[in-house]
Amino acid sequence: MNLKSILSSLGLILLLSACSTPGGSSDMSAIPLDVYRAGDDIPKAYHEIGLLKDDGKEAEQQEIEAKMIKQAKKMGGDAIIFLEPKQSGMETEFWSWGAAKFTYLYQGRVVAYDPVAQ
Repeated sequence: MNLKSILSSLGLILLLSACSTPGGSSDMSAIPLDVYRAGDDIPKAYHEIGLLKDDGKEAEQQEIEAKMIKQAKKMGGDAIIFLEPKQSGMETEFWSWGAAKFTYLYQGRVVAYDPVAQ
């Protein structure tokens, strides 16, 4: 190998390693996010930065909320306020003898805390 190819390889390695995150992972679980429900007292002043929506069955609520929490963290939110689910329709389950299950609209307001005035 000549010197030029060695230096090129080293440069590429340095460039690629600079793009990785510490610990080699972009795990969003390490980022804190406060979770509230509609009607909860929120102890800090805040402003809304986004509204997340998803539709699903009641049995899917935890999965949907977990997905919304991840999205809120990616948006840079400090907290999420889950609104009361609203019935949005019905879904027929083929394997349950045609039984219908209600579907719900799940919503989460992503908020950022206002800076404290000094």
